Amino acid sequence: MYALKHFQMADQRHIESNMHERLCVARMLETLALDRPVDDLLRQVEGQEIRDHRSRNDQQDPNLLQPGVRPNVTR
Repeated sequence: MYALKHFQMADQRHIESNMHERLCVARMLETLALDRPVDDLLRQVEGQEIRDHRSRNDQQDPNLLQPGVRPNVTR
């Protein structure tokens, strides 16, 4: 202890506890950031709505099959 006080060095236990506290805070912030699909400070959800686009251009390709229709292999 004399050497620590003489050279003004921090106690190792104090350093380890500070590191542990910082890691706990970092883990809390990380889980909060990954918990929701919110990207900005105003809490507006970022991203685009995914819709059903399968039937949009099906009439342009006559070789496409309707859902549930088996191909005629004997042709």
